[in-house]
Amino acid sequence: MNKFRLINLADGIFAIVMTLLVIDLKIPQLMGMVSNHELSTALWGLTPVFASYLLSFAVLTTYWMAHHYIVSVYAKNIDRRLMFWNMPFLMAVSLIPFSAHLLGSYVTTPLAIWIYSGHIIVIGVMLLYLFRYTLNATSIKNPSTVTQKEIKLTYIRICIPVACALFTIYLSFINMKVAVYFLVFAVVFNLIPGVVHAIDKAIGDRVTTRAIPKKKEKPVRARPVQTRKTEVKGVWVAR
Repeated sequence: MNKFRLINLADGIFAIVMTLLVIDLKIPQLMGMVSNHELSTALWGLTPVFASYLLSFAVLTTYWMAHHYIVSVYAKNIDRRLMFWNMPFLMAVSLIPFSAHLLGSYVTTPLAIWIYSGHIIVIGVMLLYLFRYTLNATSIKNPSTVTQKEIKLTYIRICIPVACALFTIYLSFINMKVAVYFLVFAVVFNLIPGVVHAIDKAIGDRVTTRAIPKKKEKPVRARPVQTRKTEVKGVWVAR
């Protein structure tokens, strides 16, 4: 299968979803002669929506980069199963504008935090499955230049935001403001320079992540040819 068709499809969906995020940024409709104070107050009221836009754009950026590395770098080719499991991932990505609008409109409501965090968890788990399948499938070839350290860093980039989103849901029962800040960290984690390498250095060799070896295909054994012996004029002949 041609993997470039899958890459083009994913790029197109990410581009459309990123554009749809701007729809929620609507200019306030004020009547009559509007003063600077009234306009600034109305614009300040859009702060949660604009913050949700920036947060969701960062989410899409990190997941687009991760998907690019999995399909373009780690996979030299694709199979039918990898193409199929990309569809639920892209479907979850296309719902980001909904959860972003929900979070921007009800940022102080725990349910909005749960839905947005759950959305990040779902996308992260799907991405983790795609990554593991790319490494394990015998039908997909991996480049020999990929090192164990690169694989470990990829696991960190995928798993840390998922863990942070889970902890955000727990924090929402205790302190909503802290939960929102932690959710921001879960999203921008992969965009902070050097943080992934710092976590890798802190973990050290205590957690080793290696590429799971490809399963060897079982050789097909040839069936033994059965011969029958018949007696022809006192001589045994195999046939």
